[in-house]
Amino acid sequence: GTRLLGGWQIDLTRDHIYTLAPGTRAIARSPREPVQLTLYFSRHAARDLPQLRAYARRVQTLLREVARVSQGRVRLALVDPRPYSEAEDRALAAGLSALPVGPEGQRVIFGLVGTNATTGIADIPFLQPDKEAFLEYDVARLIHELVTPQRPLVGLISGLPVEGTPGSANAPGLPPWTTFQQLGQLFRVQPLDGRTLTAIPAAVRVLLLVQPDMLSAGAVQAIRAFCCAAGIWRCSSIPIRKTCRRR
Repeated sequence: GTRLLGGWQIDLTRDHIYTLAPGTRAIARSPREPVQLTLYFSRHAARDLPQLRAYARRVQTLLREVARVSQGRVRLALVDPRPYSEAEDRALAAGLSALPVGPEGQRVIFGLVGTNATTGIADIPFLQPDKEAFLEYDVARLIHELVTPQRPLVGLISGLPVEGTPGSANAPGLPPWTTFQQLGQLFRVQPLDGRTLTAIPAAVRVLLLVQPDMLSAGAVQAIRAFCCAAGIWRCSSIPIRKTCRRR
């Protein structure tokens, strides 16, 4: 559990489930209007599934912590959708899945629905225990989707097959990189050809350079102009990737 000492909270849990990443905290505090999170979990149907019930408790703990650090911007409701109930109808209508779980194949609903003050809705159809490592990321992404209905546009210049490659009769294609897929969940991504590029589109908010090859002189000038346009820019580099962002 946690201990409060003079306004400070200390996380004493084994997996630090009360300790959210700084990015998650920032997203939780970002809504200008309240975001409603509703966790649907078939507690009765899962009464003989101790591992799933234990995971459900950890999910609830994380969501409560998200709501706590949001300072009222994220609200949480817990619902047990009994079979043939209105709660079950609402869960299924929102896109959640009722999956056969356990030795007897009983149907369990275990998902998260988020709504904003307008008509926005986002969901995690089923919270799978084997994906617990991504739970905090998935919750933060869901809130971000509700807070940012118009996803920012990211320009991508790369000499690597980050988007994947098509297959042929003689060889299978390559899937997109996992990082590229995750990027597409939070942003709109527009690939740019560094060989022919002469200007960065005005709608691009973030420019990513992932080991760009064969940049033309026009592309180099366009990148320089993009970074300097707002007067404030950041660049960082690792062995195969460079990022440049303006704000």
